[in-house]
Amino acid sequence: MAPAPVHVLAPHTMNRISVEVPASTSNLGPGFDVLGLALGLHLRVAAQPADALAIDYHGAGPADAIPRDQRNLVHRAIAVVYSRAGRALPPLHVAIDNPIPLHGGLGSSGAAAVAGVLLGCALSQLELSHDEQLQLACALEGHPDNVSASLYGGLTLSRRVGDRWVSFSPSIPDPPLAVILHPKIEIPTQKARALLPTSIPRAQAVENLANTAALVAGLLSKPRRLSPDCFRDYLHQPARRVLMPWFPQVVAAAVEAGAEGCFLSGSGPSILAFTSPAKAPIIKSAMAKAMTAHTVPFDTLVLPTAVAPARVVES
Repeated sequence: MAPAPVHVLAPHTMNRISVEVPASTSNLGPGFDVLGLALGLHLRVAAQPADALAIDYHGAGPADAIPRDQRNLVHRAIAVVYSRAGRALPPLHVAIDNPIPLHGGLGSSGAAAVAGVLLGCALSQLELSHDEQLQLACALEGHPDNVSASLYGGLTLSRRVGDRWVSFSPSIPDPPLAVILHPKIEIPTQKARALLPTSIPRAQAVENLANTAALVAGLLSKPRRLSPDCFRDYLHQPARRVLMPWFPQVVAAAVEAGAEGCFLSGSGPSILAFTSPAKAPIIKSAMAKAMTAHTVPFDTLVLPTAVAPARVVES
C-alpha cells in the first residue's frame, strides 16, 4: 500500500526547506492513466520566506519557459497547502533546479506539483497523509499516474474511487533499467489527449486489459518476466503516432536489439525501453540509429526505475 505519511520538520519558520522529487514515466503502453513508474532523474526545489516573491529557475527548457510569478506550478501548489492550513501565504524565494525535460512525457509537471505540496506542508507546518497530499497534487495535475509515482516512488497503480484518487504502490523486486530517447520537441499533454479515440472495439479493449495485467505481473516477478507483447496498446499510442512519425521505427529497433518492451512515455514525445544493464548500450545505440533517419534532434538517457519517493530535506 502507500507509504507512511510524511512527517514535517520541526517548526523553524525562517529555515530554507528543500525537496527532491523523481521524474516518472506513465502508461507503460497499455496502462493508460493507470500505471506510473518513478525514474532516477530528480527535480530539486528549495523555498524560504522572503521580503518579496522571487522564483529562480535553472534547467530544462528555455529561460522563459517557466512562469516566475504566482502562476508557477510549484508556487501554486504551495499556495493550495497554505489555503488548506488556513494560513496566509508569505512571500517566498523559490529556487528550482529541474533536469526533467518539459512536455517530454517524463512527468515534469507532476514532479512540480508534488514538490510544491511537500514544500507547502513543510513551510506551513501542516501535516498531511500521503493520501491527502496525493489529492492536492492530482487536483493541480489533473491525473494521478505521474503524481503518484513521484510521490510514492516505485511502481504505482491508480484509479478513481468516488471523488478521490486511490493509488497502490507494490514493491518491484527486480526493476528494469530505462533507456530513453527524448526528441527535442514539445508536445503539450492537452494536444496529445485531443487525438485520442472516444471508443475502441471490444477485442482491443480486452487485449489492453490483458496486456496491462501481464505487464504488472511481469514487473512483480523475480526475476521479472516481460516481453514486447505486454506493451501493445490500442487506447492512446496509435492515435499519437501522427505527432511522432518516428515512433514505430524506434520501437522496432529497440525490440530487435533485445529490449524487454518499448513504449511511448506518457503522452510523448519520449520513447522508453526496458532492459538489463548489459543490454542498455546496445539498445540505446539502436534507438538512436533509428531516430537519425528523421530531422528531429534528440537526447538519450539511461536511468534506473522504481526509485525512492519524493523527500523533504532541511538545508
